Amino acid sequence: MSKNNFSSHDSSDGKNLSERLEKYCEWEGCLSENIDFGGSKAVDIMIFMIVDDGVKDRTHRKNVFNADFQFIGIGANEHPNHKHVTVCDYSSEIRNLGDENPNIKTSVVNVLPTKNKQGKNNYQETDPDAPDNTKTIRITTVTKTVKGKSTNKVKKVYTLDDGSTKEIEMDL
Repeated sequence: MSKNNFSSHDSSDGKNLSERLEKYCEWEGCLSENIDFGGSKAVDIMIFMIVDDGVKDRTHRKNVFNADFQFIGIGANEHPNHKHVTVCDYSSEIRNLGDENPNIKTSVVNVLPTKNKQGKNNYQETDPDAPDNTKTIRITTVTKTVKGKSTNKVKKVYTLDDGSTKEIEMDL
């Protein structure tokens, strides 16, 4: 933001908070961001976010006091137009990239594939995405909320005969 003289919740390449965060980790539940331009002391930045003067729906204040947010990431730097910029990213849940959420429902199918008359294995009869050499399928459903909009996703992980995996994620 400071390097490119940029002032937005979206990055200079057009990525939103969710897209930027998912490059480094997994998240669930609520996700939000506060940005302060100009404050150089922590107390000034927090007062700005709590008072939230000039912001009609008091989003900064709501983020600071939202009990659903259990994690916060904070970055601060100099900014060419505003002297300083501080970014606070909030999330309900966060974990290492690739780690499954232990609270979500997972279905694992362990059936030996057999070929039918059309040459498809039994996975392909009900799942057109299943590769020919599918050994097992793990299906996970996740709800993600970005800027108040919830999206339901299905993630399918196919374990193949050779032990490798193929992953597909799609909106419901």
